[in-house]
Amino acid sequence: MEDFIQLSDENPLDPIDLSIFKEHIKQSLLNILDSLPKEDKNLVLEESCIPKINFFTDLAPLQERGIKDKLIKLKPNALVTDKRIIVYIIPAKQEFLSYIENHIKSNIHNFNNTPNEISDNKEYHVIFVPKISNECQSFINLSDYKSYYFIHNLNIDLYPFDNDLLSLEEHSTLQDLYINNNFNVLSVLSRCILKFETVFGKIKHKYVKGDFSKILHKILIKEEEQNSFENDSEILATIIMDRSCDFITPFCSNYIYEGLLDEFLEINFNIIKCDPKILEKESKTDVKIDCSRRDKFFTLVKDYNFKKLRNFLPNRLAIHSRIVEEGKRETDLKKIQENLKNVKLMKDERPSLINQINLASYILQKQEHPKNVEMTRLEQYLLADEEYPSNLHDFYDREIGKKTDYKLILKLLCLESLTQGGIKKGYYDELKRDFLTVYGYQKIFLLRNLEKMKILKKSEYDNYYSQANKKLNLIVAGVDIDQPNDSAFAYEGYCPISIRLIERAIKTGWNSIKDVLKKLPGEFDYPSNESEIIKPNEKSFILLVFVGGITYGEIAAIRYLNSKNKFHKFIILTTSIINYNNVLNGLNNMNIENNERDIFTFKDYNDQIENYKKK
Repeated sequence: MEDFIQLSDENPLDPIDLSIFKEHIKQSLLNILDSLPKEDKNLVLEESCIPKINFFTDLAPLQERGIKDKLIKLKPNALVTDKRIIVYIIPAKQEFLSYIENHIKSNIHNFNNTPNEISDNKEYHVIFVPKISNECQSFINLSDYKSYYFIHNLNIDLYPFDNDLLSLEEHSTLQDLYINNNFNVLSVLSRCILKFETVFGKIKHKYVKGDFSKILHKILIKEEEQNSFENDSEILATIIMDRSCDFITPFCSNYIYEGLLDEFLEINFNIIKCDPKILEKESKTDVKIDCSRRDKFFTLVKDYNFKKLRNFLPNRLAIHSRIVEEGKRETDLKKIQENLKNVKLMKDERPSLINQINLASYILQKQEHPKNVEMTRLEQYLLADEEYPSNLHDFYDREIGKKTDYKLILKLLCLESLTQGGIKKGYYDELKRDFLTVYGYQKIFLLRNLEKMKILKKSEYDNYYSQANKKLNLIVAGVDIDQPNDSAFAYEGYCPISIRLIERAIKTGWNSIKDVLKKLPGEFDYPSNESEIIKPNEKSFILLVFVGGITYGEIAAIRYLNSKNKFHKFIILTTSIINYNNVLNGLNNMNIENNERDIFTFKDYNDQIENYKKK
C-alpha cells in the first residue's frame, strides 16, 4: 500500500528561519495594542489592510488586548460605537484620514456643538502601514481635531509566504520604476536586505543584473558602510536581477498548479476567494481556500506541472478508496493498526484533496478552450525561435474582431515583440490602430507604457532572445514533467532566462557568459572570485532578489534547483508575485491624481485620440 506523503513542519532550509520576520511584525502590532489603555476597543481597518493583518495574526491575540467585537471595515460615514478607544489601521493616504475625521466630528457633535471641547473623551489611535507620510502628517497638523489623534507606525514590509519565499507585495513596482521614475521600492528593498544581514551576517558576494539592480546595489553599499554586521554570514551570496532582463517569462503560459490558480482565481496573501459552485459547495458567499503551508496536501502538489497533477489527483483518490476497502477485509491486528493510522491521515488530507480536484477541473475547462489551445501553439512557435507562425497576425485580427479579452491579445503580442526582436513597423501601426478602435482610446496609456518599457517595440531592435536561447539553452527537448530533469519542466520545455542566469552563477560563474549578459537589457556586475560560490566549503544559502516581481513558474523552477543542489540553497525575495494579468493591469493605469501633470496627461491623451481618428 502506498504511504501518505507527510511534509515536515520543520524548515528544510534550517538554520535559515524566515518565520522570524513574520513574528517580528506580529509582535510589533501587539506591542502597539499593549501600549494602549487596558479596556475594550474597536479595531477599524481599511479594506486593503484586512488581508495583511489576517496574514500576520489571528483573532485570539487581538481579543486578549481588548478587541472583543468583530473587525470593522473603514467607511466614510459616521461610526457609531460605545467604545472609548478606537484603533484604525490604514495605508498612509489622506483620503482615509478624512474618513476618520468624519468619525471624530460626528461623535463630537452628537454630544456638543463646539468642536474644541472634548465631550466624550474618545481616543482615536491611527496605525499607519508602513508609516505616516508627509501628506498625512500635514493633514493632521492643520486639523482642528489634532488633539484627538494618536499616531503609530507599523512597518509591514516583508510577507513570508513560505519558508523560502518573501514578498514586499509592492504591486506597483513596474509602473513606479519604469514609468514614473519612482525609486522608493529600492529603498524598501535595501532595508529588507539589511534586515537579512543584521540577522544572518553581511552577504559577502553580490551578483547584479539590470539598471535598477545596479542602483539598489549602490544604495546597499552606502548603507552597509553605516552598519555593523556579524563577520560570518549564513548567506554566501545574493543575486539581484531586474525584471527587464527577462520580461519574456511573465507573458509565457504557466504550467505550474499554483501559478494556474493565481492566473484564473488570484491568490491574495496565500488565500483564494472562490465561487462555491466551483467547489460544489452550498454557500451564499465566496469560499476561502488556504494556500499556505498549513495545508500540507496543497504544499505537496502546488509546484507540480499541471499534467502531472491531473494524473496524481485521481490516483490519490483511488488510494483513499483502497484504504477503506482493505480496512474492511483486514483481520490481522498489526495490519489493522497500520490501516487505522492511514485512515486518520486520509481523513486529514481528504478535504484538501476534494478541493484540489474541483479546482483542477475548473482550470482544465479553461485550458481546453479552443482559443487557449491555439494561443499555446502559437506561443510555442515563438519561443522555439525557429519557424515564425504564419497565421499569427490572422489570429490577432480575428480575435480583435471578436473583442476577445484584450489582455490575451497583448499577452501574445508582447511575447512576439520580445522573442522576435520587435514587430514589423507597418503591421504594428495598423494593429495598434485597430486595437484602440475596438478596445477604446483610453488603452493608449497601456500601450505607451509597454512601449516605454520596450516590451512592445518595432523590429529595428536587436533580438537578444535568439542569442540567449542559443547560449543558455532555453529550449529543452524531452523534459520529464513527472520526474523533472531540468528547470524547464515549469514551462514544459522553456527555461526562463532568469533561472538560467542563476544556474550559471553557481555552476560556471557569470564570467563565462559575459557576452550574453552584455546583450540582455541593463548593466551587470559579479564577484571577482566566483570560485568561492561555485565550490563553497559547506552548504551555502543564496538570496535571490527579483526587482519587479517573480512568477510562480520561476518559483517552482528555483525549488527544483533547491531539491537537486547539494551545496546551494536559495531563498527568494521579490517585490511581488506576478503574471501577465497583474502586469497588464498594473500598467493599465491613467495615473489620475490632483496635480499639475494631469493637465499634460489629458491634453496628451486627447491629442493622441485626434491623431488616431485622423489616421
